[in-house]
Amino acid sequence: MAILNLEVEIDYNFQLIAISSNQKVYTLCWAINNMLSANLKLADGHNINVKKRSVQFRKYISNESGFYFSLLCNKSLNSRLLPELPTVDFIIKIYDDDSPYSEAEIISKLRKLKEVQAVYSLDVLKLKSRQALIYD
Repeated sequence: MAILNLEVEIDYNFQLIAISSNQKVYTLCWAINNMLSANLKLADGHNINVKKRSVQFRKYISNESGFYFSLLCNKSLNSRLLPELPTVDFIIKIYDDDSPYSEAEIISKLRKLKEVQAVYSLDVLKLKSRQALIYD
């Protein structure tokens, strides 16, 4: 019997921005909403399996400000969505190429927020656990 191999190439057609902040997620959401005229709202969590148990990471979505993006919490119950980024608290995932802001503009605006300690762009293809970001 012949064995068939299925090769799947995943298209990572989104941009990522890493945020370090010691603020609660609702405080950061409020600041981002005001800065980008967005409307981040709590959505169903993102579940992944970590060491044989399912861990839920909080997710906030906005699609009312002219572009679609989400804010993901990188920490949950002593686990990380992206374990290779231990200093990153939140990740912004920008889905839409029709964004009214460029990635550089968003990073520049985020740097001005007092709630944000550090912010920088991430290259999806350089992340070991990038499959954890594919959920919708």
